Amino acid sequence: MSTTNADSTDKEAKETSTPAPTDPYRARPLSPEEVDPLRRIERSEEQWQALLSPQQYDGVRQKGTERAFTGEYNDFEDDGTYHCVACGNPLFDSAAKYDSGTGWPSFGSPSKKDG
Repeated sequence: MSTTNADSTDKEAKETSTPAPTDPYRARPLSPEEVDPLRRIERSEEQWQALLSPQQYDGVRQKGTERAFTGEYNDFEDDGTYHCVACGNPLFDSAAKYDSGTGWPSFGSPSKKDG
């Protein structure tokens, strides 16, 4: 089966456009143009590796994760705000944390604080 030019164009448009979120708990990814240049953090991969632990680098820069039920925050119950290890922005408040049974921390809503 061959692909027509229209199919290729549609596929390219889907890959480059930012879709609206279909899950109310998942924010759509921002394009580089949507990030305030004054708040954007740009570092080389070598700089990220120097700043983050190997596990943090894998999760933040390589889209990795730890095995279920093994992460340090799985059973963590202290009150407070969870922040991004790379940029420091607040992500989740502990009041929104719940046990989903998945083995990873789960939150019902993102933090309302602006970082």
